[in-house]
Amino acid sequence: MSALGELIAGIAHELNNPIGSIYSNTNHLEIYIKNIIHHLSLYQKYYPHPVSEIIEDAEKMDLDFIIHDLPNMVTSMKAASERITILSTSLRTFSRIELNNKKKVTFHIHKSINSTLLILNHRLKANQYRSRIKVVKNYGYIPHIECFPGQLGQVFMNLISNAIDAINELSNQKEFSQLKVVPQILIHTAINENQTAVVVRIQDNGMGMPQEVKAKVFDSYFTTKPVGDGTGLGLCIAHQIVVENHGGRLWCESILGQGSEFILELPLKEEEGRRKKEEGRGKKA
Repeated sequence: MSALGELIAGIAHELNNPIGSIYSNTNHLEIYIKNIIHHLSLYQKYYPHPVSEIIEDAEKMDLDFIIHDLPNMVTSMKAASERITILSTSLRTFSRIELNNKKKVTFHIHKSINSTLLILNHRLKANQYRSRIKVVKNYGYIPHIECFPGQLGQVFMNLISNAIDAINELSNQKEFSQLKVVPQILIHTAINENQTAVVVRIQDNGMGMPQEVKAKVFDSYFTTKPVGDGTGLGLCIAHQIVVENHGGRLWCESILGQGSEFILELPLKEEEGRRKKEEGRGKKA
């Protein structure tokens, strides 16, 4: 995963210069086009009756349409380059590699969640079975925490992807229009009652799980997906990252046919994380 993260970060870095050039030039292009259109309007104002050759050439190229459409094209190009810039930034956030993967850094997890949602945006779009998945972000006030940002990006990628899969599984069996509900993922963040941890809840209104599946959901290589669609490692790795690497907790609440909710707790202080990690090891022993 470290090599993959470095590859993604490298690609995102290489995209920065051409994207910056495109965005910068579209700003200049917008000004140039505006000036040219203004100049043409002056010609039309003071020379309203040009020779037939100019009239024919203008009709041939559909000059009126070009004058109307060019500003729209530039606006569209600027919006597209802005989206690519944001995506590139999100990829770098998601793939952030900590020095030797041993030292935690101060980071705000909302940034990681937002980056993950942007990367997964194509999977949220409407398909033949359902409308676009609505994402509701109910963000509370939470402080920065000491963590491995790249690893948490992997956790959120697995949890949100799992929520999308659950919604798609339900929509493939029975269309959401028939169920009269909007496919939705709710993301809630807050500090726990003891003021010791950040709590993130990721809830979907998808298929849900029976108790026997829920009991195994974090087991290695366990999956209910068809062969080739899943490795059964995503949630297991997410659990390991949260519990072993951050001293936190990750668990699931789910009822078949009523959706699922994954809840993770990340300690605000390093000492609290170490204490919970040791408690977890004691219980295993």
